Amino acid sequence: MHRIPTSDFSPGKVLARSVYTPSGELLLPEGTRLTERLRPVLTEWGVTEICVEDERSGHTKAAAVPKGTAGPEPVRLAYSRAVSLVAKGMGELRQGRPVSWRRLGEESGELAMTVAFEPGILEYLHRLHCGEDYTFEHSVKVGVLAALLAKWLGLAFTDQVEVAVAAVLHDAGKALVPPEILSKPGRLTPEEFEAAKAHSTAGYDLLAAEYGPDALPPRVALEHHERMDGRGYPRGLQGREALLASRIVAVADVYDAMTSDRVYQRGQPEYAVLAHLRESGFSQLDPRVTRAFVERLVYRTLGRLVRLSNGQLGRVVLVNAQEPGRPIVAVGNSLIDLRQHRDLSLVG
Repeated sequence: MHRIPTSDFSPGKVLARSVYTPSGELLLPEGTRLTERLRPVLTEWGVTEICVEDERSGHTKAAAVPKGTAGPEPVRLAYSRAVSLVAKGMGELRQGRPVSWRRLGEESGELAMTVAFEPGILEYLHRLHCGEDYTFEHSVKVGVLAALLAKWLGLAFTDQVEVAVAAVLHDAGKALVPPEILSKPGRLTPEEFEAAKAHSTAGYDLLAAEYGPDALPPRVALEHHERMDGRGYPRGLQGREALLASRIVAVADVYDAMTSDRVYQRGQPEYAVLAHLRESGFSQLDPRVTRAFVERLVYRTLGRLVRLSNGQLGRVVLVNAQEPGRPIVAVGNSLIDLRQHRDLSLVG
């Protein structure tokens, strides 16, 4: 660990100590991997020095991500390979051919873990695309996010791997849902919605036949749409009746679904999705799981250019994990705290 002037840091270095504002609020937590957009944030708050990890201590510097690309080539290849495996398996099932779900889960889950633990993956995960159907890419991205979330919750490495495998297979049942329903651009009819919801039980049946009825992959396929308030499906489980892995996948599933572009909607801004997750953590999603997820991701919005509802452009200089959608925004020489100005909001 060594101390350097803020002006001298280079992207990829990792904070060895948390950085706080003059009033004592957490600005950047220990372990944050620095990016160029965080430099003006530190400057705005008068931070002149920071403590960073010594690269010789074993911390790996994040690979640089050129503009217009989505991560290092090995990561893109691992991601594409995982998506291809899911696409092939679900495609074969649709054609009535047998599928080895255990082999598919092990291979694609291992690839998802490779992607998940690439330094800086959250900076470009949303930009990883390989031209496949949304369902296939969504399955892999949920696997990546669920693996990270399992790690943040302190689960053992073997458990992280099991969660990644189950997460990649969580939508296996969608192979049995008519494609025209999954890709319909408009609102589903009540009958179509019921057919879409049936993917949970269909996935359970497919995976239980190979893994056994109580194994993690079939249980996650069955339970990832259950909610803490009992308003989920298919069984209306309440509280922690669903497995922890299922509650982890539920958070990853909602986040990726809301931030992704689909045929019937554009992906929402990350700050809006994090705010939704924070609110859902009080009733629908597991609060402990949601909190761990939001607190890790919310700091990535620091330094971003945003537009306020009054038309002004500004830069996010401080975020609050309790209200991710209401950060402090620097507009010119002024700081606007959206927690205090409830008449304003972020619109882009």
